Amino acid sequence: MKLALAYLRILLLSLLVLVWFFVTPTSNKIVASTNYDNDLLAININYELQEMQVLWPGLKRYLVALYTSQDYHSFWLRNGELKLNSLPLIHWLSASSSLGLVPSSFPLDQINDHVALRCCHTSTYLEQKARLDIILSASLIIYLTQVKYGTLETNKIWTELGLDARKQDVIQTFKALNGNSSASEVLAGFKPSSFRYRNLELIIQQRYELVSRLTDVLSDNSEGNGVLSSIHVVQILQLIGFDKPSTEDVPYNEDELKGLIISYLHHKGYRGSVIDNRVLAWHLLRDYLPTFHQLRLNFDRIKQYPFKKADYLFTNIPSFQMVVYEGENPAQSYNVVVGSKSTPTPVLSGPMLSVITFPQWTIPASITVNEIAPAMLRDSNYLDARGYYLIDWQGYYVDPYEVAWDSLQVDQLKFKVVQDPGKYNALGTIKFNFFNTQSIYMHDTNAKSYFKQDYRAVSHGCIRLDDPRKLAHYLLDESKYEQFEDQFKYESTKNFVIQKEVDVYIRYFTCDVGVDGKLLYYKDVYDRDKADYDAIYQAIPSW
Repeated sequence: MKLALAYLRILLLSLLVLVWFFVTPTSNKIVASTNYDNDLLAININYELQEMQVLWPGLKRYLVALYTSQDYHSFWLRNGELKLNSLPLIHWLSASSSLGLVPSSFPLDQINDHVALRCCHTSTYLEQKARLDIILSASLIIYLTQVKYGTLETNKIWTELGLDARKQDVIQTFKALNGNSSASEVLAGFKPSSFRYRNLELIIQQRYELVSRLTDVLSDNSEGNGVLSSIHVVQILQLIGFDKPSTEDVPYNEDELKGLIISYLHHKGYRGSVIDNRVLAWHLLRDYLPTFHQLRLNFDRIKQYPFKKADYLFTNIPSFQMVVYEGENPAQSYNVVVGSKSTPTPVLSGPMLSVITFPQWTIPASITVNEIAPAMLRDSNYLDARGYYLIDWQGYYVDPYEVAWDSLQVDQLKFKVVQDPGKYNALGTIKFNFFNTQSIYMHDTNAKSYFKQDYRAVSHGCIRLDDPRKLAHYLLDESKYEQFEDQFKYESTKNFVIQKEVDVYIRYFTCDVGVDGKLLYYKDVYDRDKADYDAIYQAIPSW
């Protein structure tokens, strides 16, 4: 009986479909079929999104919100085929290396497999198309975040569940790209506009082209593209330091260039007299990749720590210099001493607050425990010889001979070590305060000899300036600067609030670029490059 009823139900449904087919106009049937396909895809997107282990918690939450806002309908597909607005996205993901991004951040193989899948209206087909749409959405969000904020920061941003202005920035751009706006214009408006970002992006694109040429030569599937032109060979030899830069595109004739290449190959241990393009490409790539990786790493650092104010004081730790910028124009520069490897200067930002003449130095607890205590155990006159004395937290004098110097702990000190103002004070005669939570400041110094050295990573973390009075003159208005100068007649301590809106940016770039586009490399004084570069690859999503 049940079987008969089932057959009857199927028969009635079939009759209804036939009636609909003959009665309904063709155009309406196409629209209905199209809507039905898109609705089925939406159902599968909803299911796949709930089941899929999408990368990071914060990213999944925003993806669900995006799809919910349009009833789980596809962002990138119509009738199972890619919409036109998806084509720039797929191109960007494929060319991500040319922007210094890590291509394995994006599942290009999965995307290509799903795109190639032809319509068959099976449940598997709909599941894979739904997964393709979600993957494209997630990839675009990751791509945009990496482009503007860097790979390391992308992991942090989308791992967290909380609200974040950067998330809102990315999602707004995602929606604009899914609309009718010009994709290239939207992306250009989304990217940072600073000269550092612009110049480094251009340089990376140019240098990546050289890397691509070398890898094409080494590839078994180069299909005729694996040819190294004279221009490319000379450029790479100059970049790795084997040849001097020249203003000419090809500064050698054919015989001279051959001699230069043979000389380079002999330097690498190759003893032949005939140039083998693959051998040449292998050595050039091996020599150049570390420099290219350094460039990519520092582009990521620049995105991770942006410059937000137009006027700022920029200290790049490895360069041992501080530059005053007015907009994009370097107005002044100073030689600086920065923290040593054991007491490094931190990367931080903050507005400049005040300048103090003849400051008192309150010595940090870490220096008291790690340096002064051992010195007192060796020489009980150590404090007196340097003009140091002890006071408790109420300001009362503490007898240093009653202190148990052999058992001090940083977080349990009941006193502080102080050095009064004067020409022998370690801070010199001027101190600049800017907002930060790590007690870092800029100051004068009574140890001027360090400025004669090329390597100047020797401080306890604060930044020493070679010409602090010049900087004070720049920061203070004329009336205040006159008062400032008067303090030196009487060696008096006075605090001057800085009215000018200037931020302090302390960064760690072992590769930087100037307004003129000139690329500068610096010694990795804190040995951070390898660990930071490895961290970038550990921060990429697992698909």
